[in-house]
Amino acid sequence: MGNHEQERSVFHLDCSELIPECGYRCGDCINELRERLHKMPGVRQFSTEGEGEKMLFAVEYDTVTVSVEQLMGMFASLPTRHEGSFSPSLLRRGMS
Repeated sequence: MGNHEQERSVFHLDCSELIPECGYRCGDCINELRERLHKMPGVRQFSTEGEGEKMLFAVEYDTVTVSVEQLMGMFASLPTRHEGSFSPSLLRRGMS
């Protein structure tokens, strides 16, 4: 059918002001991210890079099905178990 373009974008999710005790070591938050991305149409792969405050989240996806804006909106709606939410930043974007 249509032309499918694969892209890999890298995000940083800042939660330091909202949940300072977490320090990005919270497996529950990473699992929730993984589950949400797994269910999102067009997302092919999700991985983490680095550790702690410098942890980055890489997502490979089909740009025809999902946009960076949709990914940013999904990130900003998480984590659901806290009152606050992530403040996502797009760091790198490119073809996979």
